[in-house]
Amino acid sequence: MICTHIYSSLLLFFCSFMFCVCICVIAKTPNDRQVTKANWIVNLSDRKLTEAEESVLMKGMNFNISNKRLKPEDIIPVIETALEGYDKQKAELVRAQCALTLKKQKAEKPNITKEELKALQDIKADKSIVITQADKGNTTVLLNKTTYNQKMNEHLQSGPYTIMTKSAETIINKTMKETAKVVRQMNEVIGKSKWFEIMPKSCNVPRIYGKIKLHKEGYPIRPIVDFRNTPTYMLSRFLSTILRPTRDNSKARIYIFFGLKRQNTVIRRRNNKRGRILSDNDIFHIRRKNIPTK
Repeated sequence: MICTHIYSSLLLFFCSFMFCVCICVIAKTPNDRQVTKANWIVNLSDRKLTEAEESVLMKGMNFNISNKRLKPEDIIPVIETALEGYDKQKAELVRAQCALTLKKQKAEKPNITKEELKALQDIKADKSIVITQADKGNTTVLLNKTTYNQKMNEHLQSGPYTIMTKSAETIINKTMKETAKVVRQMNEVIGKSKWFEIMPKSCNVPRIYGKIKLHKEGYPIRPIVDFRNTPTYMLSRFLSTILRPTRDNSKARIYIFFGLKRQNTVIRRRNNKRGRILSDNDIFHIRRKNIPTK
C-alpha cells in the first residue's frame, strides 16, 4: 500500500510538471520565435543578387503574383474547351455563371512591391542562370546554366536512358492511339463524362528536370520526370482512385526498409531451428529513380 501511494504521488507530480511546461510553451508569443532566413536561398551562380532579388526569391518557387483582373480572352477559350463534353443546357448555364463572375470580379491588392516585380523581371531576363529547388526542403537554388546543363548531361549519359530513333511526335501519337483504344473499351462502364475526361487530347512529351542535392558533396542532381499532360496521365489518375482503397486497406504493409528488416528478424527467430528464412516481399513504390532496365 505504501509503495502504491508513493507511485501515485510521483505520477501526479510528473503530470503536474508536464502540464506547467505545456502551458509555458503555449504562452509564448510569436515574437519569441526567431525565423532563420539564411538557408532560404543558396546562390551557386556568378550573379550577385540585390536585396529586392533576394526578397522575391525568398517567397519560394510556389509563390504566385496576384492578378489585378482576369482577362476574358484568357479564360473563355479554357472554359469552351472544358464544356465540349457537356450537353447544351448545362454548357449554357456554366457560360452564364462564368460571365457573371467575370463581370463582378474585383481587382486584388498586389502581393508584391514594384521593386520586387522589377527584380523578378531582371532575373527572368538573365539567360545565364537556372533557378531550381533543393532536393531536401524548400530552398531556392541558383546555378549557372552551363553548370546545370553539365550535371544533367552527366546524369543522362550515366543513367538508364536510350536515345529515341523515332521522332517524339511519332511516339506521342502512337501512345495516344493505344491509350484511346483502351479508354474506348471502358466507355460503357465509366460513363460518357468520365470517358471524355480521361480520353487523351493534346499531349506533350514528359519533361525531365533536376533538383540539387545540397546535402551531398559536389551538389549532384536528383532527376524529376513530369508526366503531366502526357497520353496516359489522366488514365493513371483514374486508375489510382480505384487502386488506392485496396492498397490502404491492406494489413501487410511496410513503409521503410527498417520495417522489412524487423519482419525478417521475427521470421528468423520463429524458424531458428532450420537456420534459414523464406520471405516474399512485393514492392509497389520505390523512391529510387535509377532503376536498372536490364
